[in-house]
Amino acid sequence: MTQQSHKLKCHFPRPLVTQAYSCEYAHQISNREGPGIACQNQDAHQRCGLTFNTLKSAAFPALGISDDLATMPSSAISKIQFGGLMALSHETGKDEPIDNINAVVASIHEAYENLENLNFGFIINTIKDYKLRQRRQK
Repeated sequence: MTQQSHKLKCHFPRPLVTQAYSCEYAHQISNREGPGIACQNQDAHQRCGLTFNTLKSAAFPALGISDDLATMPSSAISKIQFGGLMALSHETGKDEPIDNINAVVASIHEAYENLENLNFGFIINTIKDYKLRQRRQK
């Protein structure tokens, strides 16, 4: 893996770090904050970035939060990543488990010339209804 690919920070890292989902281009890395995920494909990275930003733009108002790292709960990003991918997978006619995030995102981009034409009602409801796993008590 080249040094350049370390710069391609994954847009959907939480489902990958928890090993709930997988992606053919994901490469686990370590950084100061802990485990991270780098993308090994520039085109896939751009598609995922556009997809994640579209999901965030739709979900933030519905969740009643703003795109402000100081006030946004970490759980909101997790709900958008997990719930958003579940909804997109459903839109492509597939069910969980999501074996390849890249395949889901690529399918969405093939099916929808413009991501603004997605069924955001369903996507937002899936994100809002997604239940995060509770942390284990120590």
